[in-house]
Amino acid sequence: MANVKHLEGGAQETAGAPHNSELMAEDEYCIFDDPEELIALAQESFKRAAKKAVAENDALGIPTHYSVGGKLFVHMPPAKKTTSSSE
Repeated sequence: MANVKHLEGGAQETAGAPHNSELMAEDEYCIFDDPEELIALAQESFKRAAKKAVAENDALGIPTHYSVGGKLFVHMPPAKKTTSSSE
């Protein structure tokens, strides 16, 4: 376990743990060095998570609330089809 030093204002400093930049060679690629690619990765992750959440809500029969451009929307799950027999 790393030694943690508590600083003023609630900040913490970890002693002995190397920073990521110290672990990588100068020419190694790091996604944190490319803000546009990091944003694209985050947006794709959020998009996949949102689709998964909608699918789960649909399976449970509950609506999904979301907003686009500041407007609120509600996605209603597909209606369950029932069959009835007349006898």
